[in-house]
Amino acid sequence: MSIFSSWDFNKLADEAFKNKQRTSSNNGILKAEALYPAMDMLNRNNIQTKNDLLNSPNIEKIEKEWREIKGQGSGITWRYFLMGCGFNTYFKDDTWIYRFFNNELGYKDIRMGDYGKLKDAFIYEYNKVKELYPKITISKLDNIIWEYMSTKKCLHTF
Repeated sequence: MSIFSSWDFNKLADEAFKNKQRTSSNNGILKAEALYPAMDMLNRNNIQTKNDLLNSPNIEKIEKEWREIKGQGSGITWRYFLMGCGFNTYFKDDTWIYRFFNNELGYKDIRMGDYGKLKDAFIYEYNKVKELYPKITISKLDNIIWEYMSTKKCLHTF
């Protein structure tokens, strides 16, 4: 943190993260600009490793602080971050998952950004899959759906 605190976001994006992507194509900030406050927040909450996060008694507080970072209010990146850290009870509600539920499973009433409806449908479908594959996790099902959709290159819109 002490090294990066003196760098501007462009330098972080170019030299540290080698990523000039933005958090959104519509008025988004550099991902490096969002990442620094996330790292700072995790550091302030004594989260240095994924095990620290997995065992944190303050996970709700940390999520609240994460979602206060500019561009992170939807919670999509938070859920994805938790998945990457080993929480297997989350899925990433990205475009591929929405398209899968709309186009492949026929959930036409679920719109992009309607996480509540998508979560209900995801859990419903997950429970059906779990009957056949008892060891599957929510995150693994997310991964299977994502792989299927990305290889299919489903370009249908909502």
